[in-house]
Amino acid sequence: PVDENTHNMVCSVCKGEQTEAHDWDEGKVTKEPTEWEEGVKTYTCGTCSYTKTEPVDKLVHECVWSDWYPNGDENHKRDCMDDNCDKFETLPHEWDNGEITKEPTCKETGVKTYTCQVCQHTRTEDIPVIDHEWSDWTPNNDGATHSRYCRCNETQTDDHKFDDGEVTQAPTHEAVGEKKYTCDDCGYFYTEDIPALT
Repeated sequence: PVDENTHNMVCSVCKGEQTEAHDWDEGKVTKEPTEWEEGVKTYTCGTCSYTKTEPVDKLVHECVWSDWYPNGDENHKRDCMDDNCDKFETLPHEWDNGEITKEPTCKETGVKTYTCQVCQHTRTEDIPVIDHEWSDWTPNNDGATHSRYCRCNETQTDDHKFDDGEVTQAPTHEAVGEKKYTCDDCGYFYTEDIPALT
């Protein structure tokens, strides 16, 4: 061989030289490629047995993925399970419609819990307090106030709100009349005499 491209022949009589290109064979893989390393293919000249090599591409790596696992509140992640591979994938969480895990009351906020349908990671949101669920107004024994109650054990008390009164018995020359005043909220009432006519 002369170099990687040619070889020559020398005449045994006149010592003359003749240079020709190598006549390479189809080559043989002398080192198999893997997913992590290139292989080697060796070509041999059929005339002078000179050899040359070229790399063979790595094999395509097919990842065997782990299960998805939480990667913070925004996304989940999975890794290639081959120790020689550092590939990974991340995708946003896929939240369900949420479940009320703590009912709100008129004193405390509730909690709604959302679960990722892929990795089971959870996040929560507060549910605002609800309005009081008041009972009807009930007259108190003092004759001046009424009260109502919420299931949270809170009580609200207020003064009666009487209407302008209704004549339930008109007065006559012989007898006094009567006027009835009723609380618009609770229905409590009282009466007043109307003087007899003169």
